Amino acid sequence: MQLTVSRPDLLDAINRVIGGVEKRQTMPILGNLLLEVDADRLKLTGTDLEIQLESECPVDAPQPGRTTVNARKLHDIIRAIPAESQIVIRQEEGFVIVQAGHSVFRLACLPADEYPRMEATTEEHRLVLGQDRLRAMLDKTQFSMAQQDVRYFLNGLLFEVSPERIRCVATDGHRLALAETDSQQSIEETLRIIVPRKMVMELMRALDRDDDSPVELLVSTQQIELKLAQQRMVSKLIDGRFPDYDRVIPKNNSKQVHVDRETLKQVLQRASVLNTDRFAGAHYHLQSDRLAIEAINSDQESSREEIPVHYQGDDLKIAFNISYMLAILSHVDDMQVRMDFETPESSALILPTDEDAIRTRYVLMPMKI
Repeated sequence: MQLTVSRPDLLDAINRVIGGVEKRQTMPILGNLLLEVDADRLKLTGTDLEIQLESECPVDAPQPGRTTVNARKLHDIIRAIPAESQIVIRQEEGFVIVQAGHSVFRLACLPADEYPRMEATTEEHRLVLGQDRLRAMLDKTQFSMAQQDVRYFLNGLLFEVSPERIRCVATDGHRLALAETDSQQSIEETLRIIVPRKMVMELMRALDRDDDSPVELLVSTQQIELKLAQQRMVSKLIDGRFPDYDRVIPKNNSKQVHVDRETLKQVLQRASVLNTDRFAGAHYHLQSDRLAIEAINSDQESSREEIPVHYQGDDLKIAFNISYMLAILSHVDDMQVRMDFETPESSALILPTDEDAIRTRYVLMPMKI
């Protein structure tokens, strides 16, 4: 195997698949990338047997072939090579030689025949959605996914697809994020799948927020697959039952508040200076057209700020996790945000005041502090 490739093309291709490589390396070969070369194309594959990422780049390859090489070492070498370099890669006697100018690197390789591959997705459903809209829906919900929760079905994101709409829902048991958009899909009944966190994050990296061209998602009972111009992504689905999220979305909260999003965000950011703990909370004192936010830390240091709001109703005192509220506010695009409350023990419903093509809802449980 021998090929010549430009450094920008190769680095871009590696960056698109490096996230699929097994970090814990339960099998040595899962720490490698699979390199498959023909006359004018290099195909790279990285997998941890739960997700598989593939990418391609143009090359000049007088000697086609296949091999595997350590992903992190290859990535670090290519990244450190001068930007406009032409790189020659060749295989000889159990090693891969990487050469750029006067720099030569000799890396151990493992046989390509031993590299594990995920099977192709058996298409049962084909979903079509604009690339920018899909990425926006993921962005507005992914931050509420759980991380390493024993309730494994929370460590991912629910895709719920009906003939007329697509919904993305994520929750960690303390907060919930929902985004939906109208979209005509060629399915007869509602489809519900749970996409793992790792695939969600890789989808966000791959999708272009400014490209409205349609992309296709192929879905089977066990896998989901996305194909882009020079990239293919396959992931297993989480086998579990997602919570009945509709039951936890407040429907009858009677205390409705409108507040300037940026003002509230800045107050909470200042309050978080004293409360550096991720689970620190703040009290919200709600009165007629006024909202006071008070935080106190374990050293009895405190902050209190009052901001104007649009509210007419009974007084209310309720507490929320500061970082959770900040995360929600960071994913609302409108200048004004609406918050619906009921009692100090009831969850709050948070949403933008103006709806666009993507409709969002956020639910935040109160704290006891």
